[in-house]
Parts: sequence; structure tokens; C-alpha cells
Amino acid sequence: MSVARLRGGVEVVASDNVKLESSSDGRVHALIIDKVGADDEGEYTVRATTDVAQISSTANLLIQRTSSKGLHFLAQLFGNFECYFR
Repeated sequence: MSVARLRGGVEVVASDNVKLESSSDGRVHALIIDKVGADDEGEYTVRATTDVAQISSTANLLIQRTSSKGLHFLAQLFGNFECYFR
């Protein structure tokens, strides 16, 4: 099975701020944004593909400023995802 994580239809690449993790049994796959900000807003999709089938789930991440200085953000995720912010 292969798993792709997409943002706006483009595959997400791991970076200092973005981690792509999978459990040892291959059943849980995560996209972790360490310092979520306004630039991270958008449509996220996870797509799992096997030799016989493909399944995907999409959610929209909406970031709202919660302070006048813009140092704190409220992240809302709409869709069928589990989401963790650090």
C-alpha cells in the first residue's frame, strides 16, 4: 500500500516544519505541522492506494487569527481527519 498526503492536489514534502509519519504496522499515517500558520490553510487530502483499490479523504484547514499581534492562531479542520497541532 502507498499513502500520499496532498495539499491543494500537490504532494506534501517533509520539511523542518512538516513531518510525515506512519505507524510501524502501516495502519496510521500522519501529517504533522509543528508551527501551524496562515500559510498552512487549505485543502488537505490523504490517499491510500493498493493493487486493487484507492481511497481518499479530504478536509479543509481554516486558520483564524486570535490576537491582534497575530501570534496565536485558531486552527479549524473540517472533514474526516484526526488532527493534532503542536
